[in-house]
Amino acid sequence: MKLRRFNYLDTAFSPVVLYNFNNTINDSSGNGYHLTLGDGTEKYITINGLTGFYFSGTEYLTKTLESAFINFGAITIETIIILPGTTGTALPTGNVIVIFGNNTELATGNQAWSLISANPTGASSGNRLHYFVEHGAGANTSYTSTACFPVGQICHAALSRNSDGTILKFYVNGKLFDTSSTLTAADSTTLGNLMVGADVNGGNQLLNGTILFSVKIINSQLTDGQIASEYNKTLGSVYGII
Repeated sequence: MKLRRFNYLDTAFSPVVLYNFNNTINDSSGNGYHLTLGDGTEKYITINGLTGFYFSGTEYLTKTLESAFINFGAITIETIIILPGTTGTALPTGNVIVIFGNNTELATGNQAWSLISANPTGASSGNRLHYFVEHGAGANTSYTSTACFPVGQICHAALSRNSDGTILKFYVNGKLFDTSSTLTAADSTTLGNLMVGADVNGGNQLLNGTILFSVKIINSQLTDGQIASEYNKTLGSVYGII
C-alpha cells in the first residue's frame, strides 16, 4: 500500500468557514469567522508534513454569533482528521467534531445539528460517523452511519445534507458509505454558535486524543462526484510503501 501525505482543504465551492489548523485557529474562507479557544491550551502536532490542532479532552474551539450564518438546510461538512487507537478500539461515545446551533435556552427548544465521532455500544468496528439534530424542546433524532473512521490514520470524512435537512449522505476518503432519509430538519433560528471539539455548551462531549487538520462547511449539498474530487485534492505525494 502506498503511503500518502495529505493536503489541507481549499476554498473550492465557496465555504462559509474553512479552518486549516496549520498553527492557527483562524478562518481561511475570507469570511472572518475566526475561532477562539474555549478551554485548555492550544497545541499543534505535525504528522507527515501536515499540522493539526490536538484535542486532549479539555480543549474546544468556539465562534459565538448573533445571526445564523450556516444553513439549517443544505450543507456539506468536510474534515481531515485522525482518531486515536487502532480499528476495533472502543472509544468514548459521542465526541463532537463540529456542531452549530442555538444554546440560549436548552429547555425550551434548542435547534442544532452536529457531526459526531461515535462508537456505538458493543461495536467492534472503531469509530463511526454520527449525525445528531435537535429540532425543538426535548425533540431530537440521530443516525449512526456504517462509515467507519480508519482510526490511527489520517482520513477525509464528509457529510452532506439536502435542503429540507432530512436526507444525509456519509463519506470516508471520497467513498459514499450510506444514505439516511429518516431525520427531521432542525428548525431555523436567528442565533448560531459554532463549536469545534465540544457540544453547544462547551465542556461536554469533548474530543479526546484527536487531531483535526481541516474543517470546511459549505452552505450547499455537494454531489458524490464533488465529494470524491474534494478527497482527491487532499491526497499529496507518496512518501513510502508498506
